Amino acid sequence: MQQHPWFSDGKTGLIQVGRPFVKIHGLRNDFVIADGRKTSYTPCVEEIIHICDRHEGIGADELLVVEPPRSGNAYAFLRIINPDGCEVEACGNASRCVGWLLLQESGHKEITIETLGGQLKCRNAGDKLVAVEMGRLRTVWERPGVLTTACGTGACVAVAAAHRRGLTTEKCMTVIMPAGSVEIELKESGTVVMTGPVETCYAGYLPVTG
Repeated sequence: MQQHPWFSDGKTGLIQVGRPFVKIHGLRNDFVIADGRKTSYTPCVEEIIHICDRHEGIGADELLVVEPPRSGNAYAFLRIINPDGCEVEACGNASRCVGWLLLQESGHKEITIETLGGQLKCRNAGDKLVAVEMGRLRTVWERPGVLTTACGTGACVAVAAAHRRGLTTEKCMTVIMPAGSVEIELKESGTVVMTGPVETCYAGYLPVTG
């Protein structure tokens, strides 16, 4: 009787292995991260929904795709895609997780990542700690409205709002959320720096479609 291996990059295995991914979380806000720099990766909405599904797929709050930089001073471009397939401009925890991954890859102490919302400077702030300069704050609207145990962008806005309403004069504050805390610094330039932890979960292969 012919035996079949469990995994194969051909057609002989029981399970076809696709593109490699790594899963990382920032305060339990978890992300599936794929590298689309050497080989482009443009999954359709149905694929994204399946990948992020916690019962039938890998499970994630967002799918992140690292692409080649679109300007000369950036290390990479980051696409941030919600579980419904809609692409968004910003996610603090996602930027921190990808920032850590690319800092480790490059060996640099600081790198710049491009997003639809602008450029973000990421630097190593300690053992699995990353500081991200989030830029100038704008209105935060997150969809599709998934409840998470931490929101880096929301933490930045909360500190800025408290400061502008006169509830505090502190420019550096700790924001405590259900899954842990981040440090938020309001700089004189009007930009916000968020510092927080990241943790790797595991790596694997995305499902083969078609």
